[in-house]
Amino acid sequence: MWLWKQYLYIMKKKDRAVFTALLTVMFLAPSILNFSHAAFRNYQNVKLSEYLDLNNFSVCLNENITKGQLEECLIEFSEEVNYAISGIILDVKLGEEILSCRFIFRDGAYGRSDGYLNLVENNFVTTYFTEEQERDGELVALAPADDIYSWVSAEGQADTVVLQRKQYRIIGYQSWDSSYMIPYASLDEATEIEKSEGITIYWKDAVTERQYREVKDILNRTLGNAVTVPEVVFTDAQKDGLQHVMVIIIFLLAAIFSSNIWILMYYIRERMQRERKIYYICGMTKGRMFLLELGSVLVLSIPTYAAGNLLYHAVVGRSIHRWLGHLTTSMLAGSYLDIFIIYICSLMLIVAIRTGMTMRTEGKWGRE
Repeated sequence: MWLWKQYLYIMKKKDRAVFTALLTVMFLAPSILNFSHAAFRNYQNVKLSEYLDLNNFSVCLNENITKGQLEECLIEFSEEVNYAISGIILDVKLGEEILSCRFIFRDGAYGRSDGYLNLVENNFVTTYFTEEQERDGELVALAPADDIYSWVSAEGQADTVVLQRKQYRIIGYQSWDSSYMIPYASLDEATEIEKSEGITIYWKDAVTERQYREVKDILNRTLGNAVTVPEVVFTDAQKDGLQHVMVIIIFLLAAIFSSNIWILMYYIRERMQRERKIYYICGMTKGRMFLLELGSVLVLSIPTYAAGNLLYHAVVGRSIHRWLGHLTTSMLAGSYLDIFIIYICSLMLIVAIRTGMTMRTEGKWGRE
């Protein structure tokens, strides 16, 4: 390690400007590689969304399950799956009363289904629950109405309704179905989910095989024979997607960065001929010199890449959905290690080959 530190110090001393450029290229590498991968994966997800028949599926209920039992499953879903789900629709049974609920579950809390805008834009509702009302389980409801345009003028309209021994405030009306619509979080944990309609899960894009397997495994493990998850047939495009092409593109980009790093190192290396001759005269073999140069690249590149990756995640990764709507932070972060491995392997390969080629002429400088 002392020898590597000394070698890097000499590199820095020989040409500070080029050495700074070398660190800059290493620092920028994770941002370019990760964003390129994210953009390509976003394109892949857009293409998969064309499979409209896989944008939702319904889980059949063979036995009565409760809100609390379903919540145990939702908690186990990964962040990627929870953010890929655009809405869950189900009915609950309160005595003789059937109520309709539509919601999402993210970051340990219930929220407003992404599909609520369709109800608003198509005039199926006069208003809708706010995100806070869904999250906090406020006692508010949308009452059924055959004609939502005439409810205001009707006389004797009730402004509250008692459901599950709780008094819900009616904030509007809906003509989507014939039952009351309420925030799912307002229900007791023991509330039974209506068997006849089951549980319908909607996805932002076509569900991938990995997402489907995760949901199916968790539901079957947690609820057992109480549920039946329908079989979904995945095409080759969905199974493989564009993974092979994506890996090739990332490898080519990594090779370009690696080549630029080698060019900068070679320039500094040429400025260090005097020092390198001294190393050879003092007994350094070509093998040890080769490992010294390869190790110095690792010592520089790994912490620099880590710092660049951390900055990228903090600035871009946490807001990736603003630019690439078909991606989530977890989907992006899950690929960091794979991209780093591709980058470091490409860098070591190119540096090793180029260094080995240039060292053939150095035998006359010292002992072999």
